[in-house]
Parts: sequence; structure tokens; C-alpha cells
Amino acid sequence: MSHRVLSYTHKTLAVVYGSNLLLSFHFFLILYIHSSYIGTFFNPSHLALLYIIGSAVNLLLFLNIPRLLDWMGNYKFTLWSIILEGVAIIGLIVGTTPLVIGISFVLHQAVISMILFGLDIFIEGAIKNEEHTGSIRGLYLTLSNTTLVFSPLVVGILLTDGTFKMVYGISLLFLIPLFFLVQQHLRHAAYKYKKSIGVLETFRKVRGDKNIRGVLFTHLMLQFFYAWMVIYMPIYLHEYVGFSWQQIGVIFTVMLLPFLLFELPIGTLADKKYGEKEIMSIGFIIMILSTFSIPLFQTTSIVAWCIILFLTRVGASFVEITAESYFFKHVNEHNAGLISLFRMARPIAYMTAPVAVTISLYLLSAENAPYSYIFSVLGVLMIVGLLYSSILTDTK
Repeated sequence: MSHRVLSYTHKTLAVVYGSNLLLSFHFFLILYIHSSYIGTFFNPSHLALLYIIGSAVNLLLFLNIPRLLDWMGNYKFTLWSIILEGVAIIGLIVGTTPLVIGISFVLHQAVISMILFGLDIFIEGAIKNEEHTGSIRGLYLTLSNTTLVFSPLVVGILLTDGTFKMVYGISLLFLIPLFFLVQQHLRHAAYKYKKSIGVLETFRKVRGDKNIRGVLFTHLMLQFFYAWMVIYMPIYLHEYVGFSWQQIGVIFTVMLLPFLLFELPIGTLADKKYGEKEIMSIGFIIMILSTFSIPLFQTTSIVAWCIILFLTRVGASFVEITAESYFFKHVNEHNAGLISLFRMARPIAYMTAPVAVTISLYLLSAENAPYSYIFSVLGVLMIVGLLYSSILTDTK
């Protein structure tokens, strides 16, 4: 019996790793072109509103995830999320009016995190020894980050003629094998859930546990950093610095290398030697210093931009793997409410980042400060993440 359980565990991990790789190919191909493509149909303020609406719907889904899992189970939940994501991408490809594009984008923003959440539940059910969480999560993130690193380069090549729809079409193709991989091989991983606790009870648990509360806030600040960078850095480099999409593709490929290089070894070190707290704090310090200094780079040198943005992601990669490892050492597949709170960080970040940037731009314009100073503001805000990482009780 134990050998059978072990084989199921290994099979589930392998299938979830493969599913995550396919989802990453789909997601990262289009991640950095949304703001530019949707911006051809909407002005900047309406674009920000779409991010906010999509994230609000995403947030409502997360709040109801425990009930959804009780009703349909994680297997069906994940499959339906993939189907809805496919519908959203088709809408972005065939849509020719702001209405269709807007609805499709909101749907995409709402459901993409649902697929990731479903995979979270599957992988948590397959982890039988929490001492290996950092290594397992490190490999999980490294596989997805392989696609993250090379996607901008591929997108830069594909966008030679400005063909956004072609990129969305190629992205859509990865959802097909993802659907069948989950359908064929994860049915057996339909874990039985404990009775879901309500939202208020989940928040009470967070309030009473400083470690859960601290790691949730550090993860939120990391997602806030990602949202700010994903929406506004491509616009800044293309519209203000003057780089072509091919040049931006090269810069972003170098920028994202830390996720490929550091997360697996850092996750292993967090398991075996150091714990997560110190590494997480070091990551935030690197993020703060490098992001704050972005306005100092008044240059069109690709090498210079590769270096500074590479440093921002060195810090982010340290924070990402340690936050994931720390959090998932404190939960399991039965804690759907807590896991949904952890993944709520992304929609909350995409709701608040456009508002924060709008306010920052207003204040900066009053001082006649250039657009680039919004990144210094972001660097200062990351101090909040550093403060919350300092309250954690380390796992080593």
C-alpha cells in the first residue's frame, strides 16, 4: 500500500510539474503585452480600470473558493478554469471592439489565477514531508520560470510586425495539452477536503498567527511589485526610453534570469540550512535599492538596463521562493481558505497598483518630476515587505 501511495505521489508531482510548465508557456507569452495590446482599444485610465475590475472578480472567486471546492472538487474546478481561460483568449484574438476585448480581458484576469490555485491544491496533496517543501516548490517555480525567462525574447521576435493576435494565438495552443493532461492524469488526486471554514474564521486565524499574517503581507508586497512592473515597465521602456519590442525582449530575458538561476538552490538552502527569514529580508533590501535607483539610469544602453532590472529580480526571486516555501510549510491541501488568501495577493495587487501609480503620477506631476520616478516610489513601498519579513519566526 505504501509503495502505491508513493507512486501516486510521484506521478501527481510529475503531472503537476508538467501542467505548470504548459500553463507558464501560456501565461508568460502574453503577460508583458497586455498593457500595450489592450491599450490600443482603451486609454490609460480605462486600461487601469479593466485591471481593477478583472482583479475584483478574481478576488470574489478567491473568497468563494472553499465553497466551490466543496461543491465540485479541485479536479473539475481546475478543468473549468482552463476552459474559461480558453474562452477569454479566443475573445482577445477574434475581438474587434472595445466591449469584446474588455470582457475577454476581465475574464482572463479573473480565471488565470484559478488554474494556478488548482495546481497548488494538487501539489500540496502530493507533499507528504513538509521538510521538502522548499525543494519541491523551488523546482516547481524554476520550471515555470524557464518559460518566464525566454518568453520575452520569443515575444520580441513575434512582434516584429506588431502582430499581438499571433502571440495570443500561440499562447492559446498551450491550453489544449494542459486540459488533457489534467483530465487524464489528475482525476485520482481528487483529495477529500475538510469542511470549509468561512471567510471570517479564516481572517481570525490569520489575525491570531503572526507568521501566517507576516508571510501573507510579504507575498502581497511582492505581487504589488510585479503588478507595478508588469503594467508600467514595458510602457516606460517603449514609450519613454525608446526601445523597440525586440530590444525590450532581450532586456526582459536577462532581467528574468534570476528566477531561473536562484530559486531552486535558495529553496534547497531554506530547507536544509538557513530557513527563509534572512534570505527573504535580503531579497527585499536588494529590491528596495535597485528599484529606487531606476530613475538614475538616464541612458539608452541595453546593457545598463539589463543590469539594473536583473538586480530587481535577484531580490524578487529571493523573496518569491522563500515566501512560497515558508507559507506552504504552514498549510496543507485542506487549508483551502488560507491558500486562497495567499493567492488573493495577485488580484489585490492588480487592483491597488494602478491606483497607487495614478496617485504617484499626480503628485510627481505637481513637482514636475519625470515619469521614471514612479519606480522610486515603488522601491520605497517595498520597505513594508521588509518590515513584515522581520516579524517572522524562522523555520531553522
